[in-house]
Amino acid sequence: MSITPEKAVEILEKSGCLPNIMEHSLLVAKVTRAICENLKDKSQINTDLAVCGAILHDVTKTQSIQTGEHHDISGGIYMRNLGEEKIARIIESHVALKEFSVESPLNEDEIVHYADKRVKHSEIVTIAERIDDLIIRYGHTPERKKDIASRIHFLKDLENKIQSHMTLSIDSVILK
Repeated sequence: MSITPEKAVEILEKSGCLPNIMEHSLLVAKVTRAICENLKDKSQINTDLAVCGAILHDVTKTQSIQTGEHHDISGGIYMRNLGEEKIARIIESHVALKEFSVESPLNEDEIVHYADKRVKHSEIVTIAERIDDLIIRYGHTPERKKDIASRIHFLKDLENKIQSHMTLSIDSVILK
């Protein structure tokens, strides 16, 4: 990885990111860092990579509001064009994880995905509160509402996986 969290913030600013999206992204990065710093085995995760991925997870969200594009996909392309393949992968996984297994080693994609689901705008919330928010914002059809609501079970599995790798409870470290 060739960028630092400070450089990631510069990239986000240069992308034309709206202030509210910037605030959200920085809080997702804070949650990500808190999780990474409280892992039992810190060697399994590259904290700077995870934090940079968290900062940049919505790098093209502002433009996607106008274009209707999928910001996870366009964000991945944006970062690949900057030569940041690993960050691109994290961005592409923040809406829907490409791969997940409770038994597989914990990775940066999972931590950023989870952190994003714990931050509603500029507030840390429960998974249930975030799912309710996503249903209100993106559940335009009964099928879409059902799809979003069904994610709570997956997110609980992900939360349990992350928690099993931590020294303290997730809430005790992210709500500081």
